[in-house]
Amino acid sequence: MASAQLVTLSTGIHYLPGAVNVGVVGTGSGGCVLIDSGADKDHAKRILKACRAAHLEPVAIVNTHSHADHYGGNAYLQEALGIPAYSPIFEEAILRYPILEPITLWNGARPPVALQNKWLLAPASGTKILNEAGLREIAGVALELLDVSGHAHIQFAVRVRDVLFATDAVFGAVILQKYPLQFMVDVQHVREAIETVRSNKARVVVPGHGEPTGDVDNLCDANLAALERASSAVLIACGEAATLPEVLERVCAMLEVTITDLTRYVLNQTAVLAHLTDLEERGLVQLKLTRNRLLWTAV
Repeated sequence: MASAQLVTLSTGIHYLPGAVNVGVVGTGSGGCVLIDSGADKDHAKRILKACRAAHLEPVAIVNTHSHADHYGGNAYLQEALGIPAYSPIFEEAILRYPILEPITLWNGARPPVALQNKWLLAPASGTKILNEAGLREIAGVALELLDVSGHAHIQFAVRVRDVLFATDAVFGAVILQKYPLQFMVDVQHVREAIETVRSNKARVVVPGHGEPTGDVDNLCDANLAALERASSAVLIACGEAATLPEVLERVCAMLEVTITDLTRYVLNQTAVLAHLTDLEERGLVQLKLTRNRLLWTAV
C-alpha cells in the first residue's frame, strides 16, 4: 500500500515514498515546495494528506521533467490550491500539451488509443519555465538545479542543502533489476548525468524510483553497469543486420525482458533507439537503407 506519511531526510527536507518519490521541502513558515507531484490525482491527494499531517501546506511545485508519472498530480494540486508549478524549458511544452509525449513515441503521428493512458498522458498543467540549471529561489526556498538530462531531453535534479533529489538520473537497485532496459533518450547524456550525481557529494540521494541512499558511489556504479549491459546487448543484436523491431526483439531476449503492452513496447523501442544512436556516433554500428528496409549492422 502506498505510503501517506512523509519521511524526514534532513531538517525541513522530507519525501513521500511511492512508485514515484516526491520531495517535500519546508519553507520555514508552514509552507512547502514539492519536487514533482506524482502520477495522478490519487497520488496528489496522498501527497496533500501527508503534507497536512506534517503541518505543511504546498505552495509551489518543481517538476523535474515531463514524464507523466512525475507531473500527473499537478492539475489536481493547482486547481485545489492555486499554486504555481515550474518545469525545465522544452519539457514545459509537454506539460502544457501532454499529447506531445505519445505523439513523439509514435514517430510523430497521432497515437492510438492504447498510448493515450495516464502513464503517457497526464492532465495538462501550466508551468513557469526554468530556463537553465543553477541556483534558484522558489517560494523562499533556496534550490540548486542540476542538469541531469538524458532520461528526458531536459531534466533537472534538485539539491537542497545536503539532500539531492536526483529524479530519474539514477534508479534504485530494485528498479534496475526489474527494468534492465531503462528508458532514455540520450545515452551519453545519461552517462554524464550519473557522474553529475556522483560528483555532487550529497549526503543523501533520492532517486525518482527506489530507496534513498548515502552510498552514492555504489548507486552510480550500479546505474552505469546497467546502462553498459543494455548497450552491449544492443551492439550484439546488430551482429547480423536487423531492422529496429528485430533489434528490440533480440535485446529483450538477451536481457530477459517480456513486453506485455503497447506502452512498454514503445518505451523500450525508444531506449533501444537511443543506444543505437550512441553506438553509431561511436562508430560501432551503421545504418543502411536497403530495399525499403532500414537495417542496423555492427561495424
